[in-house]
Amino acid sequence: MTDSKSKIIDVLAEKAKQREVVEAAITKMQEEQRDNYEKRYKSLAYPLTYLNKYMAELARLLNSLKEEIEIPEACMKNPNDLLKYLSSEIPDIAKLGNEMEPIELLNWLKAGIQLSSKYQLFHEEIAGNLTNYRIEKSVDFDRRHDFSFSLECVPEKRSDVRLTFYSFRNIEQKLTDKEDFLRDHNLAFTVSEVKCRNGQDVKAELKVENKVDIEFRFRGNEKTGLIDLEIQNFGGMGEKGIFGLIKLEITPTLVNARLIEAIAAFMLRKPSELLGITKVVKDEPVVEQIVNQYIPKKSQFQKVNLMKVLKDIHEETQETSKIVKNTQQEVEKIKIKQEETQRTVKEIHTDQKKHTSLIVGWMTSLFNNKDSRSR
Repeated sequence: MTDSKSKIIDVLAEKAKQREVVEAAITKMQEEQRDNYEKRYKSLAYPLTYLNKYMAELARLLNSLKEEIEIPEACMKNPNDLLKYLSSEIPDIAKLGNEMEPIELLNWLKAGIQLSSKYQLFHEEIAGNLTNYRIEKSVDFDRRHDFSFSLECVPEKRSDVRLTFYSFRNIEQKLTDKEDFLRDHNLAFTVSEVKCRNGQDVKAELKVENKVDIEFRFRGNEKTGLIDLEIQNFGGMGEKGIFGLIKLEITPTLVNARLIEAIAAFMLRKPSELLGITKVVKDEPVVEQIVNQYIPKKSQFQKVNLMKVLKDIHEETQETSKIVKNTQQEVEKIKIKQEETQRTVKEIHTDQKKHTSLIVGWMTSLFNNKDSRSR
């Protein structure tokens, strides 16, 4: 009996040792994994810092250039005085060097970089100017170098958008769906329900703040070794805004001047290479994969003249506008020619009808004369 108990104790002790060995191995593996994650994220600090630097500069430029600038009349007489005044008002102009003539520069600055957007919210619309560009550290970012480029679509009239729903069936489910949509897209709202006069049916009202928050969230992903870029509520081109989330992955080796220019063009709602440089991510679980260690190189992080980038985007837009305008003018000319041709054809057709009518009349009178002679 004593021997059997001793054997059981020995077996349990052996199993305990094996469990300790397994737990120690798991702990070691987890520590190694954490170390690898830490090293991987540290290597992403360089490209994230580079992105942060130029996104902060872009935010500052867009805030300073979005307002129209007023020029004293005295400065308009002399190009040098004009350039001196513009440089004092906007120091970043010096970064353009001699790339733009003062008058051309003035025309650009007078117009300002005014961006606007329109969002369809159920059966209502939120339309306003894009403003308040800034860099933020979001509350859900737990890594030092992660950051967010934020802005807002703010209408001139800040009255709330009121969405009223009358429903006699499944009103709770319909309201829940609407509330989920608003939460998913960071739209602030309140909800109220009022019973109708019959005491049974319900009228529901959603009061939505007349403002759209927009975010570009940059995060280092220690599991994939890539930089995740999530774009909230900035889909669409031109003035058409689309609610939703665009998820992109940026290979750290591609964080360079070209990417900065692509992001700037995208933020100005102009044709951009951003979706070509990055990879669009589908909503699938993150799969652990073997990642080659990324080693940052100084040559990768070239200096970017963002003032020049904005100027080039402006010129490209102007050139495109001219092409579109010329095309529209050519189309209008063709349309006018077609209308003239149609009028000419109509006139010819009318003349032919008149001519035919005269011939028919002449032939009729001729036969009538012959008929009267034969009698």
